[in-house]
Amino acid sequence: MIQGQNKCYTNSVKVLAQQTFRRKFYEEKILVIFILYLIMSIFLYPLRESIWYQLFYTIAYMIAVIIYFALTKKKGAKK
Repeated sequence: MIQGQNKCYTNSVKVLAQQTFRRKFYEEKILVIFILYLIMSIFLYPLRESIWYQLFYTIAYMIAVIIYFALTKKKGAKK
């Protein structure tokens, strides 16, 4: 009986650790994307009058929205 409870506890700890690792992995991914976004915006700042600047920001915002919806959809599915 105690051995079975210990096994159940161990499995729940493993699942919790995996979920925490996944969340940290997603947070790290978002942080990397945000840093790349900032770096690219600094390099593209001289081109702010150009169509490339507008195109980059449009694509960057679309990617951010897609990532946001993907993460919220996964969180909603887990609940």
